[in-house]
Amino acid sequence: MDVSLGIFTYNEEKIINQVVESAINQKTNRIKIKEIVVVSSACKDNTNNIIKGLAKKDPRVKLSDQKEREGKASAINLFLKEATGDIFVLQSGDVVLEKDSIENLCSPFIESKNLGFTAANPIPKNDKNTFLGNHIHLHWFISNNLPRYGEVVAFRNFIKEIDPKTAVDEAYIEMLIKSKGYTMKHIPSAIVYNRGPDNFKDLMKQRRRIYVGHALLKKHDKYAVESFKAFKMIKLIAKYWLKEKSIKQLFWIIGSISLEMYGRLLGMYDLYIKKKNPYIWDIARSTKV
Repeated sequence: MDVSLGIFTYNEEKIINQVVESAINQKTNRIKIKEIVVVSSACKDNTNNIIKGLAKKDPRVKLSDQKEREGKASAINLFLKEATGDIFVLQSGDVVLEKDSIENLCSPFIESKNLGFTAANPIPKNDKNTFLGNHIHLHWFISNNLPRYGEVVAFRNFIKEIDPKTAVDEAYIEMLIKSKGYTMKHIPSAIVYNRGPDNFKDLMKQRRRIYVGHALLKKHDKYAVESFKAFKMIKLIAKYWLKEKSIKQLFWIIGSISLEMYGRLLGMYDLYIKKKNPYIWDIARSTKV
């Protein structure tokens, strides 16, 4: 089974070498990584030169250079036009793969013809012993158990285009997969590493954008993501606290809930007052190290 892997970048010179190398060095058995297409969205730093250097070392690496930044969904559409594999994998430009991530992510498609979509298991590199670091770990604990899919996902080659103005590409693809009657699966063994925001400003950039994207998906396409289901969220937050049962953890969780509510309020302001769709978003710089 041939796999086309797409990596989506915008000024990622600090980490792009590590990201692409982690894709190049994947250990595979049942699947084959046919191509690694790196879509560079009008990068102004040294990202493109780094990718060109990697392409000289491994012919599977291809640079697809967007001259104008049009949002991640637009970059994904460019990849969908160029990719030729049986399975498409989307990887964020700041996510590093474990050595067998793609094998574990894509092998289930061989076993089930009804499976249309799989998602990796993101492990945040943030320090869990700080408030914001703990908040990021709580976020991904909830996401991986809802599940809410993100960072690295795989799906069968039948989606030719997504809405170029969606700010939540994985959720949009999730909706398309379900509409075709396929099943979806979270793969705990497909481990990938990312870094969440390390400061309040960057965190709010992310949370308000994601809220708007999900709200627009619900409004225009009648599709509600799992994180909009309050009872599920409450159960998972309680489960996270029961892992430690400390007073400090309880206060941190209350703080995290407050941050999420504030982020959603900012998202409501962007959506209903400013009429803003953040499909070309302001980068959270603290995630790029």
